[in-house]
Amino acid sequence: MSKPIKVFMINGSPREKGNTFTMLSWVKEGLEKEGIEVEIYQLGKKEIKPCVACYACQKTGKCWKDDSVMDELLQKIIEADGIIIGSPTYYADVPGVVKTFIDRSQPIYYSKKTLRRKVGAAVVMARRGGAIHVYDTINHWFGIIQ
Repeated sequence: MSKPIKVFMINGSPREKGNTFTMLSWVKEGLEKEGIEVEIYQLGKKEIKPCVACYACQKTGKCWKDDSVMDELLQKIIEADGIIIGSPTYYADVPGVVKTFIDRSQPIYYSKKTLRRKVGAAVVMARRGGAIHVYDTINHWFGIIQ
């Protein structure tokens, strides 16, 4: 029997039940109908320490900072078959916590725990303009992190 497909979703909005969560929930519902296991992780209000570009992770494959939030996130990303990042649009870009997450995900890149052959997608919410840039920011992460 084959192992179940797992998709890990990140809700980058600080509003736990806001529009980004609603959109992710709709995607989750569709995936679950296909027998795919899905988890939505609420990132938006988590505190993540910023990257200081010390490159310690380049040597060890792990950030030197004691940060259980990032450790958990990176492990779930490595274990998932697919990753979906949901983000609202704040002044034509991702919220600060999403950008901090992107910056701090370098240990995946340096540890060679590749995301190659994993499916990735962005779910972007916007009231006005700027959504294209948010989508671009997230998709650049998917391209670089492999």
